[in-house]
Amino acid sequence: MKVFIDGCSWIEVESVKYLLDGCQFSVDYYHDGCNINADDVLIFCLSTMPTLGWASQLGVIDALLRSYGCHIIVLHPQSIPSQAVVLDSRIFSVCGALPVHLIKLMIISAIDIVLHRASLHQIQRDDIKCQESKNQIKELMCSYNARYRSKRLGMKLKSFYGRRLMMVKSLGFNHLHHFRVFTSGVTMIP
Repeated sequence: MKVFIDGCSWIEVESVKYLLDGCQFSVDYYHDGCNINADDVLIFCLSTMPTLGWASQLGVIDALLRSYGCHIIVLHPQSIPSQAVVLDSRIFSVCGALPVHLIKLMIISAIDIVLHRASLHQIQRDDIKCQESKNQIKELMCSYNARYRSKRLGMKLKSFYGRRLMMVKSLGFNHLHHFRVFTSGVTMIP
């Protein structure tokens, strides 16, 4: 098993590489043309990016997941809840604003989970649950206005608003506005 590191900030990537240098697995930089296997881990350092439009990175993460099939650890900003980042059971999220020793502990724990993963049945069940979640988010957060969507779904407008707020809260956001800031500039969630 190999660990690859990539991200938008050179300082963050170097810091994470320095944290993991003393561990028992080999750590290398990710670049185009890397030979990544399904049992490898890619650490994606994105905690220094602004919250505004951060959801555009979800498409990049999803594309990496589909092309390599490896496990991905995503470092995200503090203002983004961890639940919003996890689109698949092979993605682990770590808040990049934690103290350094906790970031190291959480990354090593996630890598240990990858090494000693539970049964394949559990992974498949998690993927189905995540897919249902993505479909519900697409349905509720569509760009159409609420009145049109509630009529299309055969719901009362107040019920539609309540259902949408519950979905936003299940992702870890307190208000719909926070979710919209997170997804600003993104046409569709992957």
